[in-house]
Amino acid sequence: MAMLTRQNETFALAMIIESKGSTPRHVGKMIVYRDGTIEGTVGGGLAEHYVIEDSVKAIQNGQSKIVEYKLNKHAKDGIQMNCGGTLRVFIEVYTSRPELILAGAGHLGHALAKLADFLEYPYCIVDDRVGYCTKERFQMRQTFL
Repeated sequence: MAMLTRQNETFALAMIIESKGSTPRHVGKMIVYRDGTIEGTVGGGLAEHYVIEDSVKAIQNGQSKIVEYKLNKHAKDGIQMNCGGTLRVFIEVYTSRPELILAGAGHLGHALAKLADFLEYPYCIVDDRVGYCTKERFQMRQTFL
């Protein structure tokens, strides 16, 4: 997750927070990307399909949520599974950060750039003065305007 955050990726972490009765898995978590690809598992099968679907929707809405899945084909609003248990899953959305635009590469812009580097926050430096937007002054930066 730390690597994805550093790479400024948008994703969701789906984590089982409660499991009652018979379920495919009692403990589990997975990363869900905006295109529906995953890393990890919350048990597989139809329940995992719904978790992925709800995670993608949460990413699109930009809001974390808790979802309950009834794994019983006879229950109202139940998933067509024979397990019979219930899963509660916390879907936590991690959104990409917008790039910070530093207007001015003088002493203040330079200090803000150092802070952004320390926080691993993406930024772009804009300055029309000759000699201000240089790799020597901003060693960690690739984008200059």
